[in-house]
Amino acid sequence: SLFDFDARDTVSCDMAAASKAGLLPSRRVLAVTGPHAVKLLQSLCTSDVAAWASGVSSNNKDRPLGGLLQATAFLTTKGRVLADAVLHAPSGSAEEILVDVASTQAAALAKHLKTYKLRSQCTISETAFGVAAHVAGAATDPRTAELGTRAIVDAPTIEPVDDQAYTRLRLAAGVGEGDELAGRIPLMCNLDALGHISFSKGCYLGQELTARAFHRGTVRKRMVPVVALEDGATDVTVLQESAADVVAKLARHSVAPTTALRHHPPGVVALRSAATGDEVGELVASDGNVGLAMLKLDFVNVEGGSVRMVAESSSSEDTTLNSSWGPYLPLWWPR
Repeated sequence: SLFDFDARDTVSCDMAAASKAGLLPSRRVLAVTGPHAVKLLQSLCTSDVAAWASGVSSNNKDRPLGGLLQATAFLTTKGRVLADAVLHAPSGSAEEILVDVASTQAAALAKHLKTYKLRSQCTISETAFGVAAHVAGAATDPRTAELGTRAIVDAPTIEPVDDQAYTRLRLAAGVGEGDELAGRIPLMCNLDALGHISFSKGCYLGQELTARAFHRGTVRKRMVPVVALEDGATDVTVLQESAADVVAKLARHSVAPTTALRHHPPGVVALRSAATGDEVGELVASDGNVGLAMLKLDFVNVEGGSVRMVAESSSSEDTTLNSSWGPYLPLWWPR
């Protein structure tokens, strides 16, 4: 087991902070408005925006506060992730779509959209809106219900959420976003399992690599949540865990959390099997005792045997990194 105690009945301060409604400081909002808004987005992103927009425009009396949401991603011409996003249509009109994107990727995505706009009858602009989590009456985060609800709000009217607590909840749920995904292959980032990708829509920029990997079944690595292991942990097996349980258990963990999210560039922090010494993947991001790793599926799916891993960093900046890690599977993981 990853943990030597059971905290299912523990009320964690971290969990309470992560579930409190508030603004997400790490997100920005772009607006795509005009009669060709759907057409432009349909040609550039991985999800079926046209099908989603038909639901947005329908007269649905049960439409949640802030409208329906759609997870999506924008790819480079080589099929790598340029930016991931969540689409919102708070006005109920398919001619006004708001794009909820990581603040570090907002400028690049706006430039990308304007580059391919050409003669499309729509405008792309940055807005002063914010993105809030755990808003009462809003739609559930389309990636996983473990992240609560999500909505576009007037930024000055709502207080920021505890960003670290929310980030730790997201990592515990096994959901990568922003710089954690940039430059990577969509299926390796689980964008298919988390609802970002349609395999039945028409062509879009960067589609070829994604479609080929999907139909050939050639995905050998995927992003998996991991936790730092306490001293003495040896017989580590892969379990399926909820984000809430993981956050609660980590609150009692002897490996203390840090105060900031750290992104580890590709190839910098290798993860090796403690049993064999073989390299089985790399650490993508970490916040103290919880993180995301890109791991070989053969290692994660092993039956019997320990999956304890040892981190090996090639950077002097990662000298304080926890050395022993173990993977687990989030609730949304395909069975």
